Amino acid sequence: MNGFANHPSCRVACLCDTDPNALAQSQAASGIDATRSHLDQVLADRQIDAVALFTPAPLHAEQSAAALRADKHVLCAVPAATTEQGCRDIALAAKESGRVYMMAENWPYEPSVRKAQSLFSPGRLGSLFYGEAEYLHHTEKLWFTPEGDPTWRHALAPMIYPTHGLGPYLHMTGDRFVNVTAQQVSGREPPGATPDRAWLQLAVLRSANGCLFKLMNTFCNAHPGGHYLSFYGNRGSFETARGKQARFVARWPKKPVPIRRCQTMSRIWAAMPDRLLALSTISSRPFSTAPPRRSARSSRRI
Repeated sequence: MNGFANHPSCRVACLCDTDPNALAQSQAASGIDATRSHLDQVLADRQIDAVALFTPAPLHAEQSAAALRADKHVLCAVPAATTEQGCRDIALAAKESGRVYMMAENWPYEPSVRKAQSLFSPGRLGSLFYGEAEYLHHTEKLWFTPEGDPTWRHALAPMIYPTHGLGPYLHMTGDRFVNVTAQQVSGREPPGATPDRAWLQLAVLRSANGCLFKLMNTFCNAHPGGHYLSFYGNRGSFETARGKQARFVARWPKKPVPIRRCQTMSRIWAAMPDRLLALSTISSRPFSTAPPRRSARSSRRI
């Protein structure tokens, strides 16, 4: 809400929620007086140019298509839809209406991902040929309402929510994925879970530019939550550490480094035709170019 309120070219016309209590809380927090109790009321208002939809995922496609056909621009939370037909409906409505649809994927703007973009754009990573993403989000506490009724998250398959893993690569490169294969697996059934619900789903995708990408998503796991990304290029690589640790960047020099200067490297590295030039640690907030700590066995400079 603060983003809209503080943007010089934006005026928040009204708030809308079918839950009176939630609407009152948002009104008190934002200071916005005008409210609506149903989306139809918002779409019928000709003074409103755009709508931002932050509603349950199963409603996104229907609401987005309706807003586009009502001549509104749309910003919608992820995922865009939960079915293939829902995605087609949004694309068709946007094409027919001429309005702008934007999926509100926020991870491309995370500091470490912006650092990767700053390396990729000038060509320091070269052409990307492989990438990985892992998204571990514990949603177990969101599966039920306080009254014990299942929510929409209760049966949401992890791979229906792929945007945090795929978004950074697609945003950075402008590439598209054209082929995908996927598998799923589960551990012991947790209390209250849908019996056929997968704990973890994994997809291997191929892009139009030939990049191979592995995506792993899970909403129920004993492993701590977190988000991990890595990009492999023919000139350099970028990797975010798991959890809230430092970020790592590796790049190769234009000219090979003499083997005698690489004696502290592993045997595998020493056998490579090119030599690792630098491994710098980059923190997420704020970024730092300080070198990583060296163990006693690798204390000599490269």
